[in-house]
Amino acid sequence: MRGKTGAAAAVWLRLPAVIGVAAVIMAGAAQASGFCTSPEEIAQAAQSVFRIETYDASGRNEASGSGFVALENDILVTSCHVVVNMDSAVVTGDDGTCYQVTGTIALDEDLDIALLRLSGDFTPLVCRAELPQRGETAAVIASPLGLLNIVTSGNICFAGTVGETQLILFTAPVSKGSSGGALFNDDGEVTGVVTGTFNDTQNINVAVPIEQVIRLYEEAGT
Repeated sequence: MRGKTGAAAAVWLRLPAVIGVAAVIMAGAAQASGFCTSPEEIAQAAQSVFRIETYDASGRNEASGSGFVALENDILVTSCHVVVNMDSAVVTGDDGTCYQVTGTIALDEDLDIALLRLSGDFTPLVCRAELPQRGETAAVIASPLGLLNIVTSGNICFAGTVGETQLILFTAPVSKGSSGGALFNDDGEVTGVVTGTFNDTQNINVAVPIEQVIRLYEEAGT
C-alpha cells in the first residue's frame, strides 16, 4: 500500500484490492432530483460498472477491485494497483454476467490508472474532464469487499493539486475493493476514478481526475 505526502504532510493510502440536491421549481411543484438521488439513472449507469477479479499464472486469485467502461464501448478503466500483477482477469457486470479482459491498452503506476480491453459491447459512461467544484454532490459506484456495484453518496471537498499530485477529494464512503470505481457528479458524468483514502481522517477519500484518464487514452493512440 503506497502513500503520498502532500503540502500539509497529509498521507493518503491507495485502497487495498481485496476478494444533486433536489430543487423546487415553483411553489407547489414536484422536486426534481439529480443523478445522485435517482435510482433509475444509477441503475442505468451501473450497467457500465464492473467488479474485477484478477489471477496469477497458476490461477490463484490476486486481487479484487472495480472498473467502468468509458471512452469506447470496450475500454475498461480501473486503478493500476488492482491489475498490475495480473495474468488474467474475470470481470462481472451488474447482472452477474462475466466477461474476460482481452488485453492491456495502457498502464500508469504513478497516476494509478489502467486501461484494459474488455470482451463485449457496452455503453461508455459520459466523462467530464473539468474538475468538480467544492460542495458538489457526488456518488460512487464500486464493488467494495467483493460486493457488486455498491452505491454511496457524499460531496466534493477538494479538487486540485496536493503537493505535485492532482486529486479529487470526496466524502462518499469507500472501502477495500472500491479502487477503480467511478466517481459521478449529479449530472451522471464520471469525474474521477476512485483510488484511495486519507490516513487519520474520518471520511476523506481520493479519486484521480478523469482528465488524466483521457490524457492516457490519447497518448496510447487507440
